Amino acid sequence: MTASPTILLLDDEFMVALALAEHLESEGFAIAGPFCTVEEADAHVALNRPDAAFLDINLGNGTNSYDFAARLKRDGVPFCFLTGYSDLQASHPDLKDSCFLGKPVRPEKVAQTAQKMVA
Repeated sequence: MTASPTILLLDDEFMVALALAEHLESEGFAIAGPFCTVEEADAHVALNRPDAAFLDINLGNGTNSYDFAARLKRDGVPFCFLTGYSDLQASHPDLKDSCFLGKPVRPEKVAQTAQKMVA
């Protein structure tokens, strides 16, 4: 029996992330999180490497997920940004070609993107 791919969720809007987590679980994925801060997600990744990740960009209190995304990219973990800002571009030079999904996003689109990332 093959283990389900693990998808990490990082989003400061816990209820949004929880709804996505439930949908992804119904599609056969295992979920890491949802985490509300980079520190929480980082602590998890230090012990358990996910197969892919969805990251909100703006995490409140002036924080964002760019540096965390760069670490995931360096470690070969595919990820996709989820953002409510349609005109927001990654300010980190290594992330300019990253996957972006605009919020609100249909859970089906997230599941399709997750399938592509773990394929």
